[in-house]
Amino acid sequence: MANKKVKHFYDFSLLVMVFSIILFGLLMLYSASGYMAAKSDLGDMYFLKKQGIFALIGFAALLILSRFVDYHLLSKLNLLLYVLAFAAVLSTFAIGIASHGSHRWIR
Repeated sequence: MANKKVKHFYDFSLLVMVFSIILFGLLMLYSASGYMAAKSDLGDMYFLKKQGIFALIGFAALLILSRFVDYHLLSKLNLLLYVLAFAAVLSTFAIGIASHGSHRWIR
C-alpha cells in the first residue's frame, strides 16, 4: 500500500480557458502593436512572436508546476505571499519611474 502511485489529472476545461485567455491576449497585442512594429521595420509580427514565446514558457511552467508542486503548501504561505505582493506594489512609488502621470517598473 505504501508504494501506491498517485495519479495526477488535469482539469482540461481550466486548461482550455487559460489557453483561450492567452490566445485572446496575443490577438489583442497583435491588434494594438502590429502597425507600430511594421512601421519601425521590425515586422508586423515582432511583438506577437516575442510575447508568444513567453506565453508558451509560462504555459509549460504551469503544466510542470501543477504536476510537481503541492498546492497545499501555497495555502500555508498565503499571508506571506499577500504581504510580499502588496509590498511590491507599494515599492513602485519608491523605486519606480514616474512617467506621464504614473509610476512604472520599466522605462
